[in-house]
Amino acid sequence: MGSLMILIGWLLDVLSLKGLSDAIFTRFAALRDPDYPVHRAVWGLLAKGQVEKALELSRGRWEVSGSPRAGRDYIHVLLRKREFSLAEEVAAELAERNPQNAWLRVLYADIVRFFSDQGNPERALEIYRQADPLCTAMLPDHYPLSVLLKRVTRIHRERGEEEALLESMERFLSLKSTNFHHEEFILLAELHLKRGDRERAKEVLETGCQAKVRDVHLREAWRRMGFGDPPPIPPRKKALPDLSGFEKIPVRTKLLTEADDPAETVKSYVEGDLKRGDVVAFSSCVAAIMEGRMLMEGTVPISRLARFTSRLIAGRHPVGGFTSSAPMANALSAQTALEEVGSLRILAAIVAGGIGKLLGKDGWFYVVAGPQVAQIDDILGSLPPYDYYVMLGPGDPYLLSNRISRELGEGVGAAIVDANDLGIAWAVGYSDGVDAKALETGMADNPAGNQDQMTPIVVVRRAAEGEVGLLTSSH
Repeated sequence: MGSLMILIGWLLDVLSLKGLSDAIFTRFAALRDPDYPVHRAVWGLLAKGQVEKALELSRGRWEVSGSPRAGRDYIHVLLRKREFSLAEEVAAELAERNPQNAWLRVLYADIVRFFSDQGNPERALEIYRQADPLCTAMLPDHYPLSVLLKRVTRIHRERGEEEALLESMERFLSLKSTNFHHEEFILLAELHLKRGDRERAKEVLETGCQAKVRDVHLREAWRRMGFGDPPPIPPRKKALPDLSGFEKIPVRTKLLTEADDPAETVKSYVEGDLKRGDVVAFSSCVAAIMEGRMLMEGTVPISRLARFTSRLIAGRHPVGGFTSSAPMANALSAQTALEEVGSLRILAAIVAGGIGKLLGKDGWFYVVAGPQVAQIDDILGSLPPYDYYVMLGPGDPYLLSNRISRELGEGVGAAIVDANDLGIAWAVGYSDGVDAKALETGMADNPAGNQDQMTPIVVVRRAAEGEVGLLTSSH
């Protein structure tokens, strides 16, 4: 009976009847079923708060299959339960079973670095070094090496190892990767300046200004280091709305992970600092991390349809150095979309996108694919240890927003927001009574940032007393 139901669920999944298929997987998936329905079942159980059942199922599937996907699912549940040492054991076994998989070696080091042995960066560094030849062998695909060097440079910096830091940062810069942020450009320039090499320091900052065309920190560093007037910031293609009526307070946090709870975390950082009528905006990406709604490179088999979709979109969006591609141009992102909304819907979206292209209209692919696909963030879009994962949005952003709002108390709203540096903010979910349009206007300048700011929480309020707030009177 169980096997038959899984087959029915898989058919419904292909037909994009995801509500039905996920319900069937959650109810009937067993440890000897394939990885995919078990994966969806683990997500479903966790969404229902049935952590122990999710643990039992994910552990059983890992013991039966030993696959990277089953192992990563099991690790997620262990991290949620804060069983960090056991998560490290599973990650180590995954790396040993798959010695040519660079991503699994990085995962092992990340569990050590960020969870099980945070006070011992030397251990993590040794494992990262083991991953180096694997990542280097994957060039010209620069993603694995750029992810690795992001970590190695930080450890060298923490330990004060300037020669090793300079060498690894120059290597990192040479990849022209989007995860080389303004902080890295400035640090590398300072290292050269300290050695008396002003010419190289200026070259690094000049490259940074070209890569991060709107970054003010790089221009400030240019002046501070005595290079005169910096390259100008070009005008925006899309002007920002009038933001004078809003006050925004970015809240810096610790590194938030899948071991943290979103509502409890938000409350712990803003409680006592709120006014009636405030709305607390929380990063969609970070909320998804906490829910485990992400897929890791090197753990998920890529279907033919996903490869076709990614090649089709990549051909329409060529990019250069330091430039992000369209999210769906990555095969794992396309696979994530297929798993989230089903094959039929993605096929329909491809057709719609093709028609839109012929008519000179953009965005038809995402209109048909739906908001779940529009929320997908490609790899390198998050902070370590999640910069080699494709991120979905949270499972139910409206439900989560209302939960956060209740934790914050009467008169305070909450929203899950996806914002970027292009002047676009999207309230993907919000609590009852929130004026979503006003909130999106106030967040258009992306006060949380998209680099290494670690400010996933932003308190938004009206700047002047007596102005109409961000909440309706019914809240």
